[in-house]
Amino acid sequence: GEAVGCAGHVDRRGLRHRVRPTSQSEPPADPETLLYGEPPGGIPSLRGQPGSASVNPFVRGWAAVSRRPPPHGRAQAAGAVQFDLLLSVTKPVIPLLCLLATGQVYNGLMFSLFTAQMLQRLPPVRSELTHCIVALAGGLHTLVNSDKAPPLEKSSSSTLQLSYSWTPRDVAAVTNILLLGATFAAVSGAGNEPPLCASFAAGLALRMAAYELLPPAAWAPLTRVLRGQALEFVGTDEVAARAHGGIGSCAGGPLRSALGWLGAPALPQTAGLLVKTGLLLLPVLAAAQWALRTATLRRRLQREAARQGRPSRLSSGELVSRVLRRRLAASAAMAAASLSLVVFYSSYQINGVNGSLGNLLTLAMVGCVLESLLATYDVRGRLRSALFFVLFMLL
Repeated sequence: GEAVGCAGHVDRRGLRHRVRPTSQSEPPADPETLLYGEPPGGIPSLRGQPGSASVNPFVRGWAAVSRRPPPHGRAQAAGAVQFDLLLSVTKPVIPLLCLLATGQVYNGLMFSLFTAQMLQRLPPVRSELTHCIVALAGGLHTLVNSDKAPPLEKSSSSTLQLSYSWTPRDVAAVTNILLLGATFAAVSGAGNEPPLCASFAAGLALRMAAYELLPPAAWAPLTRVLRGQALEFVGTDEVAARAHGGIGSCAGGPLRSALGWLGAPALPQTAGLLVKTGLLLLPVLAAAQWALRTATLRRRLQREAARQGRPSRLSSGELVSRVLRRRLAASAAMAAASLSLVVFYSSYQINGVNGSLGNLLTLAMVGCVLESLLATYDVRGRLRSALFFVLFMLL
């Protein structure tokens, strides 16, 4: 009787205010919080997880590989590295377009000041699309980073020729990718994500495989279109060439040069096989992870299609089935690209004379190992941002 007043109001004395609990499924709104601060829960510790207390390294390794990120962990990681990734891969694009239009070379840094404002307004992308962007950047790396070759001026009677050559910017590009991959792993909260360097290497492998498998007639329409615009890419044969079929391996490679003084003819081949096997371990694991994600998304899409009633929607209003289809297509594309990388690099000759693109592919494979090592640390903070700024200036 004392709880209800004469006016019908409820006496709130003695009642506790219920606070809505914070859900771990709610992604943070500001990516800078993830890059400079601690994500929800941070990187989960192996302590207390199945197999974490075992002294068997294989059991502990499986426990690390099978860890799952927290809810929306990959979405948070993709949003955290999206701006840095897009700013890096688009830096040489606008100077290339200006070169095609005017025949003059411009510094990409001045254009990045304007593109940065537009990139900040883009909607967040999924983690699968992030890897697809990196793979596309690897496939187009030698094209968007081409420089002007003679003739130096574009006129109605001359053709603007572009050529690619190995520069320190290629090393900076791979270093930037592995730094972004380590940041992705730190923010996602699992530490076992497929390396971004593996996606970059997959794009390079697809570029070299397309050059070798497609007949010259397949490139004829594109060549005619470019020549119609007084544009031509020169030196593509030398860039994509590699040692295979007994050609290009007579002079040997870096391992034969380093181990040839020992006088054991079989040692360089054995060392090359061991090095190539070690470099293929992480891409094989990445291909298996993408295949598993593809199968999982396919089952989720089938369950969503068999669901009765109104179609479910995300908090953003998008249909869940439509989002799952896009994620399934991107995961299947990355699974196929990763498998192509494994098959292509299995036949790659390390002890041989290869072109610039093949050397860049090997550098990206080494970057997978360094990225996996760097992913075991929490690389977020102002030091990471300062290192990214230095690498961006070198690109």
